[in-house]
Amino acid sequence: MTNVQPTRRTLTKGIAWSAPVMAAAASARAIAGSCPPDGTVMVLFSNNGCSTGNVDLRFDVSNGWTSTVTFAATRVTFSDRSTGAVSMSPVAVAAGGSTNGWGTVSPPAGTHVTQVAYILNGCTLGGEAGGCRA
Repeated sequence: MTNVQPTRRTLTKGIAWSAPVMAAAASARAIAGSCPPDGTVMVLFSNNGCSTGNVDLRFDVSNGWTSTVTFAATRVTFSDRSTGAVSMSPVAVAAGGSTNGWGTVSPPAGTHVTQVAYILNGCTLGGEAGGCRA
């Protein structure tokens, strides 16, 4: 049985072909899942109402980062510690820009939103919600 070994030339060709693919994959992953550094994107929430039924949750996003960020509120925690989903379409915020909008939640009677979970550039974060007090 003959022992076949690759030549240095074959190895060099393989490395040369794979290097651009590896570099592109690494940079795409870094961009897609990169979170803005703390303090560069501000997300403010307020809950405009404590009634039963659907309640609007206002969000204001200011992006001081050097690239566009995507934002979507996903879940809320109410003052009775129950949780609920936020009905909201994701938004893109350009570098140096800001936007605001509304999400809709359905709090239990007599409660208000205290925490909001949101996704910013694929990273799950959270923040306090101010405004209404039951």
